Amino acid sequence: MGLSLQRKNFHGRKVSLLGGLALGAVLPVCQAKLAFDQSEAAGARVAVAALGSAAAGFFDDASDQDTKNKTTKGLRGHFSALKEGRVSPGLIKMLALIATAFLATKPRRDLLDWGAEAGVIAGGANLLNLLDLRPGRALKVAALAGIAGLVPSKHEAYLPRTRRVLVNLGGIAASLPTDLREITMLGDTGANALGAAVAATWVQGRSRGVKLLALAVIAGLTLASEKVSFSKIIETTPALKAFDDLGRLPA
Repeated sequence: MGLSLQRKNFHGRKVSLLGGLALGAVLPVCQAKLAFDQSEAAGARVAVAALGSAAAGFFDDASDQDTKNKTTKGLRGHFSALKEGRVSPGLIKMLALIATAFLATKPRRDLLDWGAEAGVIAGGANLLNLLDLRPGRALKVAALAGIAGLVPSKHEAYLPRTRRVLVNLGGIAASLPTDLREITMLGDTGANALGAAVAATWVQGRSRGVKLLALAVIAGLTLASEKVSFSKIIETTPALKAFDDLGRLPA
C-alpha cells in the first residue's frame, strides 16, 4: 500500500489529493477546537466523525494503486470480492465508517434512534464520496447540506449548531477554488471527512422519524448509484447541469 498524490480526473488532467488531505486534517481539528473552547460534547462528536472518516478515506486512497482495488467499486463489487476470498479496501473503509459513526453518536437505550443517527453519519460520508466525480460537485452538494444544518432542532441549542455549520462551510469555501480549477480533488479522505462532519452536524438533536427519513433517502441514493449514473442524470437535467457546471473550467 502506497499513496500517490496524483490522480487523473475525467478530463484527463492531473489533479492532486492534497486538497482532500488538507481538508481531512484541518476540519476535525477546527471542530475539536470549537468543541473544546465551548465545552460541547456535541461538537466533539462532530470532530470524531470527521477524524475517523478521514482516516478511513485515507486508507482507501492509499490502497487505490492496486489494479484490483481500482476496479472494485460499489457495494456489489465489494461483496463480490468477499466471495472471491478477497477483502477489498473499500469494504474495510465501509466498516470503519460505520464504527466511526457509532463512536460519534451518544449511546442510548433507543437502539433504532441510535442506529438511525449513526447510519446518517456513515451514509452521508459515503454518499458525498460517490458524488466526487466532477470538479466542485461534492463540495457544492456539501454546501447545500451544510446550510440545511441551520434548520433549528427542538433538542439542541441553535447557536452551537450554527458555529459547527460555519466551520464546515468554511472548509468548503477554502477547498472549492482549487477543486473547481482542477488543481486538487477531495478523494476519499476529504469527501468522507466532510460528508461525515456535515451529516453529524445536521443529525444531532433531530427526531427519530426525521433521522429515519434522512437515512432512507441516503440509502436510496446509494443503492440507486449502483444502477444509474448520477452524472448522466445531471447532464440531462438543465437546472442540475447549470448548477453542476457553475464555476468549472471548460472541457
